[in-house]
Amino acid sequence: MVANDGTVLGYQGLHYHADVMAKTMQVVVEMGLDVREVPDRAYHPTTPEILDGLFRDAADALAE
Repeated sequence: MVANDGTVLGYQGLHYHADVMAKTMQVVVEMGLDVREVPDRAYHPTTPEILDGLFRDAADALAE
């Protein structure tokens, strides 16, 4: 979940690898990061790379 100003407010994952993404999202939410600050921070190859695409999509939607 992303606020209109780009702040990441939360994460809900209901899938096989949700636990892997949860720690990354915990840090993102606790630090109050902007969705535009997060892409490309995942280390390859990891499941959290999926988050990069989600953050890019959210950042693009904010830019519209």
